[in-house]
Amino acid sequence: MWSFVTLALVVAHAGAGPGLELVRGVVRQVDSGASSLAQQHAEPGEPPPGTQDLKPVWLDSRACWEDPRFKDVRKIFNIQEDFLDDNINGDVASEANMGKSGSDILFSKDRKFVLKTMSDNDWNSLHTILHDYVTHMKASEFTLLPRFFTACQLNKNGKWEKWLVQYSWVRPKLHQQSSKLLVDLKGTKEDRLVLFVERDGDNKQLNPAVPVWDSPGGKDKNFAHESIWVTASRRDALLETIKEDTQWLQRRNLMDYSLIMQVETIGECDHAAFDQICPESIPVARVDDCPENAVETPRRTDELVRGHFQQYNGYVVGVRNSVIYAYSFGIIDILQDWNLAKKAAQVAKQIRGFSEEERDTIAPDKYQQRFEKYFSQKLSSQGVEEGEVVRDPTCECDHHRRTDRTSNHGCEILTVELKRMTVKKQNAAVAVLLTLVLL
Repeated sequence: MWSFVTLALVVAHAGAGPGLELVRGVVRQVDSGASSLAQQHAEPGEPPPGTQDLKPVWLDSRACWEDPRFKDVRKIFNIQEDFLDDNINGDVASEANMGKSGSDILFSKDRKFVLKTMSDNDWNSLHTILHDYVTHMKASEFTLLPRFFTACQLNKNGKWEKWLVQYSWVRPKLHQQSSKLLVDLKGTKEDRLVLFVERDGDNKQLNPAVPVWDSPGGKDKNFAHESIWVTASRRDALLETIKEDTQWLQRRNLMDYSLIMQVETIGECDHAAFDQICPESIPVARVDDCPENAVETPRRTDELVRGHFQQYNGYVVGVRNSVIYAYSFGIIDILQDWNLAKKAAQVAKQIRGFSEEERDTIAPDKYQQRFEKYFSQKLSSQGVEEGEVVRDPTCECDHHRRTDRTSNHGCEILTVELKRMTVKKQNAAVAVLLTLVLL
């Protein structure tokens, strides 16, 4: 299972000998005149005992043995074979205490990829579904299933470790000062509340509990009073994908998965954020009516940015009552099968009084139905007032292209929104404009 409890895997190894260094279990040549790990690969050595048809893939400069079918997944997303050369960050991840498995987790330096150790059960589960998984990934451009780029075995000090490398659904923040919310959602209530309280050495609370916004991460109960704001057409498309993906998992007897999501609110004058999300490939005529849906479709330049995320360069974006929400999300932890241990856990939780709606552990068919129902309730296209709807940031992106970036203030987009506002909201918007002018 996914876990944000991480360990720093940078180890100083005095016995490695001159010219060698042990970094995260990866032996590499150390050149005093260069810091790059992208050295010429050494001989891969022997594969794990008792395995057949495994091929080496390289984590930094160390061979990790994989099923060659993972190469087909990398081809779908145009991932080069050396994508992890000099691209593994050994720092402790900041998003901690989200999962239960305790797996070691690393991120690539570009934050696109997550590397985590695997249990034997997860390893076997993945290879059981691998053929069907590759077929599904080739057929579905909009799938939200994890993008597994390799699962491989690496020899660390004579012991074989299993590692999984996958795409990170959580994209970088668009603006460091913007509000951010990170949650892991299952649609259940059992153990789904995370409290962030700072305490001293005597376990005395120092400050009030940190709100879910801008906290390291939350779960379903932290998100109880929030919604996912998208247009009606995007809501329908996302629900269709969630249904297809989770029914695919159900047919393979898999459950206990979740959707990890980051949402960030950005300001209407945040040009740095709009530089990242607004497509530039297809200019449009002046937009004055702020249509619900975008009037342009950008050309795909990065195969990782596809499907639901192609429109706004890796994000799903919705505008509700002039508040702009940028989302990145995807399904994780799909490798738990409905085995004897899970069935026993279900009985134990039933005896303890957990209902079917509350507990994590239910059969794959019921888990799928509950998961789909939860997101049908959370995905919303309704505005604040009757008749208002969530829309794409078409006006904001159009305004962004035409704004003089040298001026300190430029929120003229509010004047477009004034035409659609009630008197009360118009007065509030005018107050904002006057404040900006007086600053």
